Amino acid sequence: MPGTSSRGDQYVVLQVAVPKEQSREFLSLVEQLEAFEDPNLRGGWN
Repeated sequence: MPGTSSRGDQYVVLQVAVPKEQSREFLSLVEQLEAFEDPNLRGGWN
């Protein structure tokens, strides 16, 4: 509940809009971002 100080799970709504046609520049930027991707997305959490 927004505005509370209680502990618990946090839920986030994310809306991503990807262009239907990607330019070479867009694809190049995506490849650059891919270089920063962490294969261990959970950060050591099990």
